[in-house]
Amino acid sequence: MDCTMSNPSRFARRLLTMRLDLTSRRQRRRRGTALFLTSLAAGLVIFAFMVIIIWIGLKESSGGMIASGYTFKHYRELFSEAFVYKALLNTIGFAAISLAVAFAIAVPLAWIVERSDLPGRQVIYFLMIVGVLIPGLFTAMGWMFLLHPDIGMLNVALRESLGFEHGPINIISVPGMGFVQGLGMASIAFIILAPSYRALHPTLEEAARVHGLSLYQTLRHVSIPLVFPATLAAAIYIVTISFAAFEVPAVIGLSDRIFTFSTLVYFEANPQDGFPDYGPVSAMSSLMIVAALLLSGCYVRVLKKSHKYASITGQAYAPRIVKLKRGRTIIWSAIILFFVVGKILPLLLLGWAAIMPWLQVPTFKALSDVSLVSFSKVDWGLVWEGFKNTALLMLVVPTLTTVLSFVISWILVRSNFPGKVLIDFCAFLPHAVPNIIFAVSTVVMALFLLPTWIPLYGTLNILILAYCLVWIAFGTRSFSSAMTQIHKELDEAGMVSGMSLYAVLVRILVPLLRPVLFNAWLWIALLVGGEFTMASLLSTTRANMTMPVVTWSYWHGGQMSEASAVALVTIAFMVPMVALYWTLSRRRLQIA
Repeated sequence: MDCTMSNPSRFARRLLTMRLDLTSRRQRRRRGTALFLTSLAAGLVIFAFMVIIIWIGLKESSGGMIASGYTFKHYRELFSEAFVYKALLNTIGFAAISLAVAFAIAVPLAWIVERSDLPGRQVIYFLMIVGVLIPGLFTAMGWMFLLHPDIGMLNVALRESLGFEHGPINIISVPGMGFVQGLGMASIAFIILAPSYRALHPTLEEAARVHGLSLYQTLRHVSIPLVFPATLAAAIYIVTISFAAFEVPAVIGLSDRIFTFSTLVYFEANPQDGFPDYGPVSAMSSLMIVAALLLSGCYVRVLKKSHKYASITGQAYAPRIVKLKRGRTIIWSAIILFFVVGKILPLLLLGWAAIMPWLQVPTFKALSDVSLVSFSKVDWGLVWEGFKNTALLMLVVPTLTTVLSFVISWILVRSNFPGKVLIDFCAFLPHAVPNIIFAVSTVVMALFLLPTWIPLYGTLNILILAYCLVWIAFGTRSFSSAMTQIHKELDEAGMVSGMSLYAVLVRILVPLLRPVLFNAWLWIALLVGGEFTMASLLSTTRANMTMPVVTWSYWHGGQMSEASAVALVTIAFMVPMVALYWTLSRRRLQIA
């Protein structure tokens, strides 16, 4: 007789266990499907934003309204307008100069930090990372105070001391804008290039030195060719960012009607008279999308071929450190000069302009004119609204972005859903498409596509939507790379123990990824606090105005001292969070 049938209680327990296991599997499948649908929805929304731009570019429009017919008129006018070609040439020149300046600083600095015995290398890393967080809006304002041909402090001093009729240094030019942008891009280029120099295998360099090559010849014929993929990828990435850059061209270029593609889109979307015509704006945006996607495609293609330059194998590996000897003082002097001139000086000039009743060269005599008049002229009610909105965005956007990015990363890394390739492509789009294009698409969607009962335009919700979609790209790339380092066995062990899918995510993956999650949350919060490109188009009322937009409103209105005062308040608001990021980063590095 079957022992199972002879023991009904044991048979019932086994049957109950099988039913519970089947129910648990169904629940995990349903919850996994819910996560997949959430990720798919976020990806499709991002993709839809790009389709909206192309669609509006093909629609008839006039007087701020979209008609029902289709036309190629906007593209014909775009390609026949000489002013557009001028803006394109300005953009190419601006991006090229930005790349040259950024690489002139980042390439030697990355090699020095990773391949030499320079003391204090960790400090350089921290300073370069913090340099990324300084808003380009504020540094551009500081450079205008220094090198404006008429009121720039250095030009005024040169005219008074050397008798120049006009300021000899003109920052309001394509080379001037490219120089300022390049100083900001140097930090990003350094962060991309430094790991490549760290990973160089010393055998090839030692072989070159044994055969009589000098240090310079070794760098030229061995080291630099080996990091060529990383260098080319960094160059494409910097050009892509510079092609879409808005803050520096807006502050410096618009004062003399020097347009790049991004500022031309902004100018057409915010005309001084009448209503914006979104047809030509969308046509220009479509060209920017195509150019950005081509550059991003080149970037991905270079990364895929990087294995051809691999020099580290399973053998023992330790980077070869070059002893600098007497050159340390000179190198540290050059590094300090870069940080003082490129990062600190513009912010100091903002402070000086804020406490002066009129702009003048810093002297001991000028200290007698120190005044808080510019602070008294500021509309502090408007500043308070901007402060509240910015603080709320810095809380909500990183939280929503972190949650969505975590879910998408789980789908990409852990699941077997067939549509995750589409999600991955859509999540990457914000990396490739300029932020100002997302802003234009969001405005068009809010005005013409959403029903009137969905409040979006002129509210804080429109900023939350655009910000979350743009920074999903950063979150998914950060979390996916970290999640691949956690073995699936931990997930399976939790599920075998009876944990639901949500319990596995919350009780296993989240604790293991807590440092990455918090680091990404804090980084996104800092980026949100200084974000100006999208806010310049999306902040249309007092109810959704942010601190950078308040600063821009004073600057664009010619009230430079008041703009500097508001900028100082914004910087003071962000300093504690930057200090927290610095502290946590140093602590993690020391533990490592």
